[in-house]
Amino acid sequence: MTERFITDSAGNFSVNFKLQEANYFQIGRNALYLSPRDRLKVMIDYNWPEKSTSSGSASNANYYLRSIPFPKAGSYLNGGIDLKGTLHENIDVILSIA
Repeated sequence: MTERFITDSAGNFSVNFKLQEANYFQIGRNALYLSPRDRLKVMIDYNWPEKSTSSGSASNANYYLRSIPFPKAGSYLNGGIDLKGTLHENIDVILSIA
């Protein structure tokens, strides 16, 4: 399911919903992990998850998630910069990062 968030003039929005079970959520390139009854306040940059900050009951898990590579955008090979000569070398790079 894809949801759209309407922001105010400063780019802020608020959303509340009930979860039946823990799950991962995606906002742009930002991954969030939430469990039932979590309260989380986040500041995200849509394109740069490493700039994200969070506070609240799920902030530790979300701090970790901000640094994981975004595989669909080629983050494992740094947009091709870390591309190696052979398939096996590329797999070794991806495994060392992941």
